[in-house]
Amino acid sequence: MCLGLLFPGAVLLISVFRSYWLRREPEADENRLGPYLLKQKLGAGGMGDVYLAEHQLMKRHCALKLIHPENAGDTEMRKSFEQEAKATAQLTHWNTIEIYDYGTSSDGRFYYVMEYLNGFNLSECVRKHGTMSPGRVVYLLKQLCDALYEADCAGLVHRDIKPSNIFLTERGKSCDVAKLLDFGLVQSITQSPITLRGVSTKIFGSPSCMCPEQAVGMRPDSRGDLYSLGAVAYFLLTSRPPFTDEDPIMLIVAHATVEVPTFQEIGATVPEDLANVILRCLSRNPAERFHSAREVREALESCECANDWGWRAAEDWWNRHRPCDVRDNQASPQSQPSDDTSQIASDPSPTASNQEPRINHEEPTLILKRPSELEAVVL
Repeated sequence: MCLGLLFPGAVLLISVFRSYWLRREPEADENRLGPYLLKQKLGAGGMGDVYLAEHQLMKRHCALKLIHPENAGDTEMRKSFEQEAKATAQLTHWNTIEIYDYGTSSDGRFYYVMEYLNGFNLSECVRKHGTMSPGRVVYLLKQLCDALYEADCAGLVHRDIKPSNIFLTERGKSCDVAKLLDFGLVQSITQSPITLRGVSTKIFGSPSCMCPEQAVGMRPDSRGDLYSLGAVAYFLLTSRPPFTDEDPIMLIVAHATVEVPTFQEIGATVPEDLANVILRCLSRNPAERFHSAREVREALESCECANDWGWRAAEDWWNRHRPCDVRDNQASPQSQPSDDTSQIASDPSPTASNQEPRINHEEPTLILKRPSELEAVVL
């Protein structure tokens, strides 16, 4: 009888202990986050680090963005980080980064999980391989227009489109797939036009590609993203942004007060029809730009060079320039990627040891007070 009473008790005790141990085991492994195993650090941004991770049940590789430990208790940072995940998760277009999951770690750090991309961001691609042909630029811009059109229809403005936030990759056996990343500055908009009532004393954005509305503290609508897209195209064709200055304040002032130099003025050879499309996107007055990303796509399709680049040319380029894939690297989770491996959602812009470090004007910059040069600017 005693044995009969002890046996159920022993089974219950073992069951409770086993349940507790299984629940505690993942937390004891610093390289495990919920169902994800962190394998290798891919890059770092202002809000968090990005890791190559693997879902342990699905055996699927992904990129996991984890908020910095020092920012874990910052409610504003957490809100911005969570906003990025939720905003991106609303979008389903092929050319927008796909969000798989998001949550909170056992120590309170927020994270989200996105598709893993192997390739280059556009800033890195131009730095390594030089300017792109007009036909290829059109090929990439059309993809980005489709992604931006979906965001516009969802009432979202990206506000931080720049070369380092666009990733060039291979997906579904297709090469030269452009992916729009990093919706960290996204905002919801209404269809009402921009007015001076929307002016803020704070300016937040990346100076190299910031639209004039953002530069003077207004809330841009989707036409602001078209301006930034034009700045990206300008960079791809010339390897420089529309304005160059070491002082980010002067860059912001230039976007709001100076007309973008034409391609002829900077000595770049660009087909006239494509140049006209890009410079219209870069108009200081939002009313003079295209009204939607779909209109930009339509104008790009009418350019003579629109058929100069396709899947054959893209596949040939990737066969010659494909970067190594960190998933093939069996390094430890703490090791860094090799020099040939791109970093997702990050643009570190390394410099040689004998060069002076340069200001990275693609980093989001917060300016608490508008420069005096912009006080009287009306767009």
